[in-house]
Amino acid sequence: MRSTLIGLAGSVAAGKSTLAAQMAKRERAAGKSVEVVSTDGFLLPNAILEAHGLLTRKGFPESYDAQAFTAFLDALRNGQPTRVPIYSHQTYDILPEAQREIPTPDLVIIEGINALQPAFTEGKLDYRIAGLAAQVLYDELLSNGVRIFEYTPAYLHAKVALADDRWATVGSSNIDPLSLLLNLEANIVVRDVAFTNALAAAFERALAVSNEVTAPPVKKGWLAVLRRAFVAWLANTFLRLAGQSGRY
Repeated sequence: MRSTLIGLAGSVAAGKSTLAAQMAKRERAAGKSVEVVSTDGFLLPNAILEAHGLLTRKGFPESYDAQAFTAFLDALRNGQPTRVPIYSHQTYDILPEAQREIPTPDLVIIEGINALQPAFTEGKLDYRIAGLAAQVLYDELLSNGVRIFEYTPAYLHAKVALADDRWATVGSSNIDPLSLLLNLEANIVVRDVAFTNALAAAFERALAVSNEVTAPPVKKGWLAVLRRAFVAWLANTFLRLAGQSGRY
């Protein structure tokens, strides 16, 4: 029997565990067998995190055993019993040799900060239309010497800029009319060498696991022209409709 999978993701202290417990209680009352699994069990052991310089990144997608998580999900999808490692909130580490048996219940609720990544989100776009809109500019950017990297380990929706080893900005703004004229955005500008160096190091780590784009996804020709024209029309139409709504 294949289990139905439900993923609950959210920030720290958002109530994921509480919601998962309530859902499990309701479904069990309806006669279903339910297992609640936390993604904490798929964190890499502290010793491995420390050896790879990831201890301070604990809780981020790269600190999880993505291969084990994927194998766990595949087993459930195939209707096979499986096991999950056990994470101790006393030692804040994976318990060696300890595992929890997961049969083939009717429902498995997977909860955690990264419950929907990286196994579910690797190589995917969080906003597909925004990604497609960006890709229509790849040819122009590449032809003018701009290097493009696509971060694929998980969703990454971040806006940062660095200049002269002493100036940095972090926030939500894009350099486009939608972001600058309609959306409610915020950025902070920091003039600090130490902060800029730390941010630059984090940026370089992200680049190291990204794929560099050396050729545009759509080559020059009528298809590229149509695609760019469609994106431009769509953006123009959205801006007009948003302006007429009176909301902005």
